[in-house]
Amino acid sequence: MLMKLKAPGIAGDAHPGQFLMLSCSPHPDPLLRRPFAVHDVWLEEDPSGKPAGVLVLYEVVGRGTAMLSQMRAGQNISVVGPLGRGFAICETARALLVAGAVGVAPLAFLARALESKGCRVTAMLGARTKDLLYAGEFPNAGETILATDDGSAGLRGPVTGALEAALDDDCADVTVYAAGPTPMLRRVADLAAFYGVSCQLSLEAFMACGIGACNGCVVRALGEDGEPAYLRVCKEGPVFNSRRIISF
Repeated sequence: MLMKLKAPGIAGDAHPGQFLMLSCSPHPDPLLRRPFAVHDVWLEEDPSGKPAGVLVLYEVVGRGTAMLSQMRAGQNISVVGPLGRGFAICETARALLVAGAVGVAPLAFLARALESKGCRVTAMLGARTKDLLYAGEFPNAGETILATDDGSAGLRGPVTGALEAALDDDCADVTVYAAGPTPMLRRVADLAAFYGVSCQLSLEAFMACGIGACNGCVVRALGEDGEPAYLRVCKEGPVFNSRRIISF
């Protein structure tokens, strides 16, 4: 589902890969906010074209998102953000964006940012079946490759197969960006290491606070000093260079 939030301040500060913490209800229950990637920024329709708000793409998977899906236009919602460390916009000639199902969410904003820098973007969108693909929520620009495990849309097999074929064909001056389920991200990281290309991953984690206070979303990775450490997905991430991650 796609939610449009009017929030000029957040839209003006947002960077691809960052996230928001949303209250799913105007009531105290549920107590904890939920994290959602900034899917994109929308602009004022007047000549100023200033940032007016953000788009949030999400999947209804539990009680909180079910409540969120019942909200209607005009209702107020409590939002904290933008939060976290987003993608580094690399100066490479070509970018390969790999998304697993709703992993599309943080990559749409990124695709527009890369193309504004003159980067050639290829988006690889995968899911178990066509009903779980979010291809319609991705910018209609550059090349888009679809893959489904059951072959119901695009290539048959995991989307990482499309990534491997692209890297095997030509991996010169390429940066890989990925978001989606953890097993997919592990495979993307392995392929990036094998082919020697730069790779940034947007990690998924359960977050209670979203601001680094509770330490409930840590991942084992190399710190800034190169030593192993437990880094917070919400604070030092959610985007990490794949070479820094030890286990996730």
